[in-house]
Parts: sequence; structure tokens; C-alpha cells
Amino acid sequence: MSETPEVAAPAAPAPAPAAPVESAPVASVEPAAPAAAETSPAVTNETFKWDGWEGDTSGLPEDVQPWADSISSHHTKRYDELEGNHKNLKELYDALLTGGEDPRIKQFEGEKSAWDEERNTFQTKQTELQTNWDNTKRDLATYEQAVYQYHVQQAEKQLEDFVNARPEILKDEAKYELFSSLLDEKWDLESAGKLLNMSPEALEVARKAKSEGVPAAYAIKFAEKAPPQVQKPQPRPAATITSGAVSRTTPHASSRGMGDAKSLDESRAMASARALKLHKR
Repeated sequence: MSETPEVAAPAAPAPAPAAPVESAPVASVEPAAPAAAETSPAVTNETFKWDGWEGDTSGLPEDVQPWADSISSHHTKRYDELEGNHKNLKELYDALLTGGEDPRIKQFEGEKSAWDEERNTFQTKQTELQTNWDNTKRDLATYEQAVYQYHVQQAEKQLEDFVNARPEILKDEAKYELFSSLLDEKWDLESAGKLLNMSPEALEVARKAKSEGVPAAYAIKFAEKAPPQVQKPQPRPAATITSGAVSRTTPHASSRGMGDAKSLDESRAMASARALKLHKR
């Protein structure tokens, strides 16, 4: 029996390529929200485990810890005070029962000793300050006296030179009286010398201005510019020149001492007045 050769069947045609298909847009997927954390129930007075609490405020809920700390501090301070009072009372009763010394005496003696030391320190400091103050006042008085004496000597020297340059002041009694009065009124030497040559009316204007607080230089200017007055009957020369002068019992007497001067200018004027009296003698 012959074998019939197998003939291969023709191959099927290849399928046509499929048309491209547009893919639909993929929607974004949001991540799933985490599940809400489970919150523990708030601790209350009923739910707090008081049986296991050892009194430490850190074991309490956080929102009440500041309050607990303040309350604990308050009661701790009060407890310490009561404990101290109890201890003092116990020591006192023990001393009284055994015939011992009152423990408060020792405490008071210690406090008294501290107060005495503080008082002694204060008194020592006070004494030191007072001594320094007295020394300072003494040094100041010495310095002021030295300055005063210096200016007095200068004033006397200036007056001596002034009078030596104008000897008629010491020779003419009327001029001496007027000049001495002007120095008593605290006119300076130069101004007093100008006033000696003024008329009685101008002299009165200058003196009145100075008595009202006008400086000597301006008082003299007022007197020089004052209008002449109607001529009055002329009194005796000595009375005319000394018109307005301060009355004195004697030209060599002064109603005030050198120590009464309140300023250097006043002391110079008084020194000049004193020196003039010495020159007149």
C-alpha cells in the first residue's frame, strides 16, 4: 500500500492591521483620606485614677498642671509656716517644763546684736561725715577770710594811691566829709571822685538813682544829663557839700564792722572807708 504524500494546505491570508483606537483619558484617582485618629476621651475627675496618683502634679492632665503647681506651692508654704510655729511652741513648752531658758530669748538676743552692730556702724559713719563737714566748713571759712583780707589790703592800697593823687580830699574838711560819706554809701573810688566835682543837684540825682538800685556808672550818667534846677539859696559850703550824707556822730566812726560785709564789693567799699579814716588821722 503506497503512501500518498500529504499536501500542505494553503496558508490563510494575514489579517489586516486593525485601525488605531484612541484611548480614553484616564481619570486621576485621589488618594484615599486616612481614617480619622481615634481621640481618647477627656480625663475628668471621675475618670482620673486617683488611687494610683502619688501626688506629683506632672501626673495630672496638662491643662490643669499650672493650677495644680500654684495650689501646691501655696499649701507647701503654709505648711512650712505651721511646722515652724509648731517647732517653736514645742521648744518653748519643753523649756518651761524642764525649767530651761525661753528659746525666744536667744533669738531676740541675736536680733538685738545685729541691730546694735548696724546702729554702731551708722553712728560711726555719721560721726565721720560730721567730722568731714566740720573740717570743710573750717577750711572754707579760712579760705574766705584769706580772700577777704587780700581784697581789703588791695582796697586800702588803691585808696592810698587815690588820696595821694588828690591831697585836697584830706585837706578840705568839706570834701573829706562828702568823700567819706560816699564811701560809706559804697560808691567806688572813681565814681566818688567824679561826684566831688558835681553840683549839689546832680549829686542828689546820682545818690537817689543808686539808692534805687541803679549801678554807679549809670547813676553818674543820669546825674550828668539831668536838667539844671532853679538856683536855690546857697547854704554854708560845708552843708552844701555834705547834703544827703549819712549822719554820723564823728567822721572817724562807722556804724558797721568789716565782718558785716555781704560781698567783696561791699568789703572793698568798707575797707576804703576805713582806710580813709586812718589817713585822716
